[in-house]
Amino acid sequence: MVGTGSSSSYYRGALEAVSRDSRQAVEKLWDSITALINLHAALKGVFIAVRDRGKLVNYVADNIEERYWKVFHDLLKTGRDLRIHFYEGHLAPETFTLF
Repeated sequence: MVGTGSSSSYYRGALEAVSRDSRQAVEKLWDSITALINLHAALKGVFIAVRDRGKLVNYVADNIEERYWKVFHDLLKTGRDLRIHFYEGHLAPETFTLF
């Protein structure tokens, strides 16, 4: 599971960090996404031990209800794109806020 924070607290932290450090904001957004997926999994009695993107994608593909699937899929896709920025630092601050 992801730490002890909630998805919403990670998200608030990301919004606060955007203007100072977009890489830190990305990490908090990723934490928010993984916390949300882990919450969904916990409510279904499924434990996801690590924040491995592949495991999260597999969980979403196999366990998310059809009406919510696109939302979870889009979160993972955007999270992936932003994580690339976390490692490479390639987005300008103006571009980062478009995500």
